[in-house]
Amino acid sequence: MSEGEVCYTPGEGFNDETDVSKNGDDHNSHSRKERRRNGNDVPKKRKCGICMIFLFLITFGIMITFLVVGITTDGEIVIPTLPPDGGPTVRVVGCSISNSQRVANVLDNLEGQKIYVLELLNYGSESSPQQDRYLNFLEDTIVARGNGDVRLVYNFEEESWNVDVPRFTQGIVMEYANTSVYKSAYLDYPNLQDELDNRNNALSGTPVNLIATLNTEVKEKYPKLVSGPNGNVSSDTKFLLHLLKYRDEDKLDIFDEATKELKAENGIFVQAWLDVRATCTKPSSVPDYDQIRLETVNLSGFANVVNTELWMDASISRQEGIVDASGSGFADANGIFENLYE
Repeated sequence: MSEGEVCYTPGEGFNDETDVSKNGDDHNSHSRKERRRNGNDVPKKRKCGICMIFLFLITFGIMITFLVVGITTDGEIVIPTLPPDGGPTVRVVGCSISNSQRVANVLDNLEGQKIYVLELLNYGSESSPQQDRYLNFLEDTIVARGNGDVRLVYNFEEESWNVDVPRFTQGIVMEYANTSVYKSAYLDYPNLQDELDNRNNALSGTPVNLIATLNTEVKEKYPKLVSGPNGNVSSDTKFLLHLLKYRDEDKLDIFDEATKELKAENGIFVQAWLDVRATCTKPSSVPDYDQIRLETVNLSGFANVVNTELWMDASISRQEGIVDASGSGFADANGIFENLYE
């Protein structure tokens, strides 16, 4: 069973053959069958009363599970997750061959939007040939199956990360023209399970796999911030990843509004802000993220920014706007600086 799955183990029933007499002298008492016929089996009545209480507690627990957790039509237990404002209601779903149609159905109400699939994979401290193999599978096989409607937009490697979970050594973002393309090119690939098994056998821990759409408000609210690089840049430019779980989105907006000019003046740009629509897999201790932020920073400019009074004051609002389990860190973009707003 994979990490994060919920399992219920039925309670053990009472053994009807167990019968201990009150005085310990069974041969001087009526037989158990005679006592049952005569209605004198008082210990058994007590035992049945305990059974009824036990069954009631199980039934009550199942009712709460239905209300709080939810059961899908195919019996899989899934945890509801709230999407960003205005987004469709989605659930945590396993993105696999067995339920590919259900994944597509969950995302059908995205009205033909491009979707972005983020995978954070932890191959451990030792280099693994499987890392290149899976990347080549995406770049060669899946992109080809998309007939021009699928592309690799980011392939980065972790350099620094501020939370313990999730850990990753490689991050990949694939772009699909819509959910139908995602289903036909990726989920319906005949040997997908073999590819995922080979990949997972080389991984340390459960991967993070998120489905998202491009946030368009950032271009309207902060037009100067979407003027970042689109191609090769100097070595002084770094890739910055944020995985955000909102506590108070309005507080996060205060930070974004207060720092927009400071960011633009010092080379901090938005490559893509992606609103999470569904979570396919994740470690159980990882929150259901609301937004993925992919940004580029000029290192010298970034050093100037973080020491300003404006930034430090605004950062208080940012801290209040996201949960502590939100993650941020620098990454090596392997020369790819795709600006999805270009």
